Amino acid sequence: MKTIYKLAGRLLPITFLITLSGCEKFLDQELHQAIASDKAIENIEDAQVALTGCYNGLQSVQLYARDLLVIADLAADNSKMNTSNAGRFVNLYQWDVSVNNPFLEGIWEQSYQTIFLTNKLLADLKNLSDGTTQERQSIEGQAKLIRSLLHFNLVNFFAQDYNYPATEGFIHYGVPVVTEQMSVDANPGRNLVPEVYRQILADLEGTTSEAGALTLLAHDGLPFYLGVSAARALASRVYLYMNGAANLEKARDYALEVINSGTYSLVPKNRYVDAWRLLREEENEELIFTLRFTNVDNWSIDMLGEMYMEQGYGDILATRDLVSLYADNDERMKWFREDGGFYYIEKFPGKRTGEEVNENTIKVSVNNHPLFRLAEMYLNAAEAEQLLGHTGPAQTYLNAVVTRAGGQAVELTDTELLQAIKSERRKELCFEGHRLWDIKRWHENIQRTDRTSPSVKSVVEYPSYLLAYPIPASEIETNSTIRNQQNPGY
Repeated sequence: MKTIYKLAGRLLPITFLITLSGCEKFLDQELHQAIASDKAIENIEDAQVALTGCYNGLQSVQLYARDLLVIADLAADNSKMNTSNAGRFVNLYQWDVSVNNPFLEGIWEQSYQTIFLTNKLLADLKNLSDGTTQERQSIEGQAKLIRSLLHFNLVNFFAQDYNYPATEGFIHYGVPVVTEQMSVDANPGRNLVPEVYRQILADLEGTTSEAGALTLLAHDGLPFYLGVSAARALASRVYLYMNGAANLEKARDYALEVINSGTYSLVPKNRYVDAWRLLREEENEELIFTLRFTNVDNWSIDMLGEMYMEQGYGDILATRDLVSLYADNDERMKWFREDGGFYYIEKFPGKRTGEEVNENTIKVSVNNHPLFRLAEMYLNAAEAEQLLGHTGPAQTYLNAVVTRAGGQAVELTDTELLQAIKSERRKELCFEGHRLWDIKRWHENIQRTDRTSPSVKSVVEYPSYLLAYPIPASEIETNSTIRNQQNPGY
């Protein structure tokens, strides 16, 4: 597994500003340290630095700084390539995907490299005796939550959905589940999709022998670090993707635990759009967890906002398909700026950094990226309740999001209500990494009416081999076990 564990034996640089619970001295410190990935973590301070490295992995361009988020909308119907672009993501937009696609390879490798870091941290953490029990449990819970999130992303990208209608001879391969330290030369095979989901939930909910993140994490508050509500939010998302009555009940229940916790509330309409560019993120009471980028650790011109905004590259535009869904008085229309028939995306506009002379100067490249928000929990609860046949609660949770944006509360039932929930999910969560996976789990076709050119694929019908991206060639070539487990069609 050489391509997965390229970091083994190297130094891991840490330049990430984050707050961690359980260690007062660590609060709000900017770390410029390195820890050898083959060196044992010997004390609680080492463990905290290593945990910061795990967060740093999530911040990579290949994951939540850009690529993972861009692809989920561009490969679906929310965005399209500008006719003038730098060439990034074009093949993914056109659904002309090969085993050598560099963006998919980056997502695969960066995800497993970060999983490697979490596994090392969790293994070494068991041998520590210093620090308080709460400190050790907090670190363990955050590492397990990061590992579960990464496995979840990987199975979305590189496997068919959980309820894929299997045909004769089809093997429902997921991705390799990696929970132990491995050598550079290890060759793990692909686990089946249900096995991957079991591990994701084990990291969240625990097993008979090990506690999960939901038990280990007890803190909530500042949105820059993972707390128990983030674990509940991910569990809600995972169970929603699994579908089925029992799973939908759990998706709803976890979402309601976050909603009813009293820790979060929907940002009101008059502050909602501005909340996306706040410097003091704690003023955005809707954020459950967001990756915090600063001038020190941002990826500059490779950040998400640079791909979208005209002041940056402006490579990727919103589709008229998406923009046409919003009413004229919808507050979220301010996420888009029309210029010459193009809709530039300004949902990630950059934030005031406190360093410019003019406080109104916006630095496009610096923006925080939310991974879990309260609005998603309302929409998860609404969808779960509607699929369970509970129209009243479904309308209530949906309308919380609709009216916040300035819309009129809906009174719908059955299929119309479910469609309204799906539409609201598309409008509210656009460009946050959901759209492709929603269409896929709903077993719907990707339908595009607004394309960069007539030659771009307009429909991807479900089911399709295309909806499971290929295992990268670099992994196939170096991993003898996975070599015969490539997805069909590649």
